[in-house]
Amino acid sequence: WSWTAAASAGMVLTGGLAFVAVIKGREAELMRGKAENLIEFMLTDLKDRLEPVGRLDVLEAVSSRALDYYRDQNPKSLDDDALARRAKAMMQLGTIDFRRNDIGAAITAYRAAETATGELLRRAPNDPDRIFDHAQTVFYVGEAETRGGDRAEGERRFQDYLRLAERLVAIDAENSAWRLELAYATSNLGVLKFGRGEYDAAVPYFEQSVEARRKLSDAAPEDRKLKAAYAYAISWLAYAELQRGGFEEALRLLESQLAIYQALMRADAADFSVLDAVVTAERRLAEALLWLGRVEDATAAIYAAGKTADRLVARDRSNANWAINAAHVARFKSVLASRDGDRTAAIGAADTAVAFAESSMSEGGTRWYDAALGLSIAQRLSVNDDHDRNAIDAARIEDILAKSIAGDIIDSAHFIGAGSLALVAHRTRVGEKAGSQAAIQRAIAALESVNDKMPFDAKVDLAALYLAAGAPEKAEPLLSAIAALGGASPGYSALMRDYRKFAAR
Repeated sequence: WSWTAAASAGMVLTGGLAFVAVIKGREAELMRGKAENLIEFMLTDLKDRLEPVGRLDVLEAVSSRALDYYRDQNPKSLDDDALARRAKAMMQLGTIDFRRNDIGAAITAYRAAETATGELLRRAPNDPDRIFDHAQTVFYVGEAETRGGDRAEGERRFQDYLRLAERLVAIDAENSAWRLELAYATSNLGVLKFGRGEYDAAVPYFEQSVEARRKLSDAAPEDRKLKAAYAYAISWLAYAELQRGGFEEALRLLESQLAIYQALMRADAADFSVLDAVVTAERRLAEALLWLGRVEDATAAIYAAGKTADRLVARDRSNANWAINAAHVARFKSVLASRDGDRTAAIGAADTAVAFAESSMSEGGTRWYDAALGLSIAQRLSVNDDHDRNAIDAARIEDILAKSIAGDIIDSAHFIGAGSLALVAHRTRVGEKAGSQAAIQRAIAALESVNDKMPFDAKVDLAALYLAAGAPEKAEPLLSAIAALGGASPGYSALMRDYRKFAAR
């Protein structure tokens, strides 16, 4: 009897342990489910709520905590939902690195996300959600590769993105999200043309993207995302018009873009993601106005941009995109103050521009913003009267010029021209005539190599360099083209006066 009782007791104990194990397993599964639901919330709803706040450190903390959950797990062992959440976390960290101008880290994070979404697509090759998710990571890798200087790799990713967008529309042509992806992909082709200096060829792609997004926005007037996407498409078209000298059209486009942003800001004045786009539009509006000779309007526009930029950098100084926008605005202010004869204000604004541009640099990234830094230093060199400071700035411009001429001349064309002109003026002031002539000829050779692909402001710089070289006959076609397009800025007017002096000799 005792053996039977003992055996029965053992069975009960074993059964009890099994029951406890089942309960604990269910509790663990329940806890894991709760944890993953929390992570999903952190990567979607919470992220969407934090994005307009404009603090990269907060977004980074959320993404890092989410990623920590998966850090010690083999990605191949993760189920579809877990692998998708891991990809989202890597995407968000990559975006934060990108905004800080740490392009190398951004590429690493984006590629990890691309690998994950590629695996998910392999598991479900016809699932439109998986196609969509993979398209996002492919695009961001392409954008980061392009920013990092590898245009060929960027173009390959953009072509892949287009094919994925076309697959989505083929699956469901009425899906507005899929049609928006195709509009993005079309715009990317324009960006590729733009990056090569083919502004005329880029415009039709941007126009097509603008029209597609306009229709989507009109069909869903309460959708903020579609409104913002429509405005962003306009920004590329306006930028292309500026680069090819279409000042009146650029002005019209920028005003329409800002009207959309103003409507968005009335609904949510604290959305810093919108403010980021606003400051870019405002400073480009000032640029178009100045080209048209509307100096007072340009001044008002750049001071409006300054208020927006100040609000952004006060929110987060680590955001490189915001800092570089602030640098451009401050440099523009310096130009206007110098024109008005206020040297103190001109030097102060130039100092501010340099400081903002320097803060946008990252040890782990590329020198994508070298041209913006160089332009800021060149402006300070043009207005400053501190001999020691000028000697340091001239040496820094030399270093940036050397890298720019050895790299992508199209991207750096305006800096190569304006930086060289500032350097020439400085060397002339200190009696370095030989060095001055060498700088002129080096810049002319660099810009002539891309003369048919340069942005408009670089063509003006080249005309000024021709005059500095004593070759007004070479400057004349460029100056005539500017006049034909309605160019009437103070800088252009001064250049025309110099040309007439040469022609009268």
